Amino acid sequence: MERYALIEDVAAAQDGVITARQCIEIGVSRNQIATLCRKKLLRRLFWGTYLVNADLVGEPSARVKVRSALLSAGGVAIRDTAAELLGIAGAFPGDRPVHIACPVGSGRRQRVVDRELRYHEVTLRPSEIITVDGMRVSSVVRTLADLLLSLDRLSAVSAVDSALQRGLIQPQDLAAVRETLAGRHRAEMAADRIAEVNARAESPLETRARLRCVDGGVPPDELQAEILDVDGNFLARVDMLWRAGRVIGEADGAEFHDRPDALYRDRERQNALISAGFKVIRFTWKDTIRPGDIPEMVRTALSPWR
Repeated sequence: MERYALIEDVAAAQDGVITARQCIEIGVSRNQIATLCRKKLLRRLFWGTYLVNADLVGEPSARVKVRSALLSAGGVAIRDTAAELLGIAGAFPGDRPVHIACPVGSGRRQRVVDRELRYHEVTLRPSEIITVDGMRVSSVVRTLADLLLSLDRLSAVSAVDSALQRGLIQPQDLAAVRETLAGRHRAEMAADRIAEVNARAESPLETRARLRCVDGGVPPDELQAEILDVDGNFLARVDMLWRAGRVIGEADGAEFHDRPDALYRDRERQNALISAGFKVIRFTWKDTIRPGDIPEMVRTALSPWR
């Protein structure tokens, strides 16, 4: 089809997505759209939106789904959908819907039937909406407020830690998050979660491990602590430290430690720490699932000192 190149041009600026209306505007009829779908050159995503070159793309990314949802029904990306676009890390569910906000009373929510799309009737203030690569997204402050209310505690605190650690907000901005929560259901619970954030945590895994330690009565003395040898020379910077017991806790993220070069450097580093008289315990994501596992590991490591 001669006009397929025009379809590709429009979609190129929209993460490979085009709407039925845009197709019609460039002279592609609905029958031709159906033909392109049968040929697997287009694939329907959300209502009235299509993935271009679908036969080559495979499974659309989360970003493509968000773009499609916003083109399909308008509105603003919120909650963990917004968090992903903003670069906020967190323990978000893998197979999750796209969350979109529409103004109260707009009636859009009743018209949306896609299972992977969740519409929330909520009116955001202009100051709570920003644009990311042409997509309307809730601001970092508003997004964090929503996550503090909608996610479980460990995931919510992880998200705020991530925003702080990545410089998306500053510690003083937490006051604005509290203001955004004022008057909302479970605002007091969210405020308690804010009190637990720590910008020194460098990953959601570190946050989860730290909170498990706090809940288990063995909170670390320091995060991202620098370890020196007897001569004052730098040995390592570690995730968590119980200084008096000379116990170090390290979060093992698979994305780093699965690489052979990283494993080799990590082994050398751990050997140096052990030689300096420290005991090193390592946490994985699986260890954070059951509340008592990590605290028990810490207590066991500390037992000779206590």
